Amino acid sequence: MFHGSHMASEAGIHRPHVAGIHGREDRGAFSIVLSGGYEDDVDNGDEFWYTGSGGRDLSGNKRTAAQSSDQKLTRMNRALALNCNAPINEQKGSESKDWKKGKPVRVIRSSKLAKHSTYAPSKGNRYDGIYKVVKYYPEKGKAGFIVWRYVLRRDDPTFAPWTKEGKERINRLGLKLEDMTIPIYCITDNAPNFRSAAKTLFGDKARPCFAHSLQLAVDDSKSECPGVKKLLQKAKNIVGHYRRSSQARERLHSLQERMQVPQLELIQYVETRWSSEYCMLQRLVEMKGPIAAELAQSEHNIEPLTNADWAQAKGVLEVLEPLAQATKEISGDSYPTSSMVIPILHCLSSHLNSRIQRQEEANLSTALRNELYRDFEEMDSTADEPEPSTSNSGLWSFFDSLPNERKEMNISEEVEKYLSEPRYPENYLEAMASKEKTEGKKTPKAIESHKRKRLSSRNSEENIEVHEGKKVRPEPHSLEKDLAKLIDQDINTKLWGECKKHLIEGTQRCLRRSFAAQVYTCPCCRTELGKDYEMEINEPLSQILVKMFPGYTAGRN
Repeated sequence: MFHGSHMASEAGIHRPHVAGIHGREDRGAFSIVLSGGYEDDVDNGDEFWYTGSGGRDLSGNKRTAAQSSDQKLTRMNRALALNCNAPINEQKGSESKDWKKGKPVRVIRSSKLAKHSTYAPSKGNRYDGIYKVVKYYPEKGKAGFIVWRYVLRRDDPTFAPWTKEGKERINRLGLKLEDMTIPIYCITDNAPNFRSAAKTLFGDKARPCFAHSLQLAVDDSKSECPGVKKLLQKAKNIVGHYRRSSQARERLHSLQERMQVPQLELIQYVETRWSSEYCMLQRLVEMKGPIAAELAQSEHNIEPLTNADWAQAKGVLEVLEPLAQATKEISGDSYPTSSMVIPILHCLSSHLNSRIQRQEEANLSTALRNELYRDFEEMDSTADEPEPSTSNSGLWSFFDSLPNERKEMNISEEVEKYLSEPRYPENYLEAMASKEKTEGKKTPKAIESHKRKRLSSRNSEENIEVHEGKKVRPEPHSLEKDLAKLIDQDINTKLWGECKKHLIEGTQRCLRRSFAAQVYTCPCCRTELGKDYEMEINEPLSQILVKMFPGYTAGRN
């Protein structure tokens, strides 16, 4: 059972959403739908007469129309005829002598057929099994035009759904049409009378407009920030001056042209327009240079913005930008927006908290955050953080640029640090610790005591014992016997002698280059090896490098 044609299409039962026949003109039909669209159809359950497609004027956006011309045995009509176990005859049609050998076709009955047939489902679309085409032929229909008629007979091992056995099978398997009623919510603005009326009519399905609530939060937070309120008033006065005075506006355009700045118009603040404060301040900041120059020469008593005001305007813009982007995205009408409310709330909360911690317009950020918490306290505050969105909206890209709580690691610096660490052979540190422990029990010969003369406060000489540590040069590390034996066994004595000379530096250089892109030259001598070159592994040398440089092979595998 399916609620509509789109669900049957997703299940692969009948792909087209509108067409009654699905198939290929050269392969046959795959499925058909009985919906009562043709008055010539006759449904007897296990056998029915089906009318082909075509002969109707469906120009424009029409889905159906009255028969207006003759049908032809082409396209989907021909595809359904190929399912009959008989040769194609475009003039008189054909009848199969052994209809069960014909190609199977899936049959779906729609609830729209109920006014013409007792075998139709009460609601939705129902898959009724496999049918075979017994015969097809042309005849004059009830509308007076030639139509192609097809006789199909059921050939399915399961019981038909309208029979007693079929109904028992449906109940046993639980094949019933699930309730997929879409919940309907009433969205209103935040006016008390509208909210009260919506709650009375719709109960808990009444919801306030999220975008309108964001604007109310901005308006309420301004009243708690006198500095921001004063800044906005000065900005309104400047914009209003240029909107009223044509001469001032012409001088501003002239300055824009001389400064090679785009000639943009200032945006007036409108109380009922969403994100109006943000748009006004953004345009003012974009035209800072021409506006400051024009006001400096103006004879009108218009208070200009100081450097502190311009800096504050930029800070206010950074606070309001995510709210303006959220308002724009949540107001879309070509995509669902209800699922975006909670993720946007989390994004806005994260943005405001980060600015509060950095003490950047903290008063405005705190007021906005408190207003959002108060207005949306019924929202699920424990919801997961939103997943990264593939949308190219500025809202999501803005939050992608927020700093992470953990410092980013640079893999190149980590590798460089690892390669610069001192390397010791296997068990070298344990041997040195054991040696120091053994020598610690004896009196160090490197420490000797001698006396030095010093004048006391009574001008007499005193002998003072001074202990100085004699600097002992560490002995160079010597290879173990098994390592030396491996070196003696190496047949490439010349290569080993060259590598031994610059063992530490050369190995580190090769390791660094090994992390680069794929190359076909020797990383040390830069000799061209060719793309298909295969290096023979020098096992003795590899074992030595593993012991002298623990983890050497781990980065190569």
